[in-house]
Amino acid sequence: REAILERGLEKGVFVFHNDPELLVALRRHLPKARLIHLFHNGNRSKDPWRERFSESVDAAFGVSAACARWNETYFGCAVQVLKNGVDCKRFVPIPKKHPRFPVLGFAGRTDRQKAPDLLLRAALKLSEEGNQFSVQLIGSRFYGSHEIDSYQELLDQLCQRLQGRGILVERPGFVSRYALPRVLAKADIHVVPSRWEDPCPLTVMEGMATGQAVVGAACGGIPEIIGGDGFLFERDDVDGLAARLGALLRNRELRESYGCRARERAERRTWSEVYLELREAIGN
Repeated sequence: REAILERGLEKGVFVFHNDPELLVALRRHLPKARLIHLFHNGNRSKDPWRERFSESVDAAFGVSAACARWNETYFGCAVQVLKNGVDCKRFVPIPKKHPRFPVLGFAGRTDRQKAPDLLLRAALKLSEEGNQFSVQLIGSRFYGSHEIDSYQELLDQLCQRLQGRGILVERPGFVSRYALPRVLAKADIHVVPSRWEDPCPLTVMEGMATGQAVVGAACGGIPEIIGGDGFLFERDDVDGLAARLGALLRNRELRESYGCRARERAERRTWSEVYLELREAIGN
């Protein structure tokens, strides 16, 4: 508070990310400031913070309609939609040599919520049907740390089964934000198999920006991000995922067509567009 007052920012605009309680706590110290909140998830909060949020916030946003509606109901105030964007100058398609086996790619935390096991199970079905491809799994249990648990052991077993069938599985582990665009773009089909209500995963738009055909679980905000420019499957449905991946693996023209559509969609949702949309919404 003292630092804010020293800088003469008591009438400024402050944007809070996933911290409704901090916003409420600071409101009494900043009665003339504009306090904006951006929900990235469903943010549970204890009373009295929860009941005071609606009277404390000037404008609230959710990163998808699904996220906005949940928080709107929970906090009892209007929540607008402000979807995430992507840096289309960093995440770009890269030339790929042909002929080559298509690469199925995943990027994210390798935990049960993000569900890379669904991709590996679908890949096993596809290999049994005679499809030729390889797999790239980017990520670790929790960002930069790789902790072994029963789920990581399951992923290891599934990878070993694929490799036993002659399917190459590359696992670069955690990749820094700086290096991610180049590594991510090595794949041809980007898979987002989340089994939880994923509000607006950055990896969807980043995969689209690299010109990959995108297949995602129909849950949370994923359908909103993909729209009609990719493919959806029902949550936890291995057969449904395998069917969509199989169609793309067997049809290069379809794969490349949806890769172009994905890139075009990403170009319409850059971070600059998000910033301008936010400024317009808050009248600043």
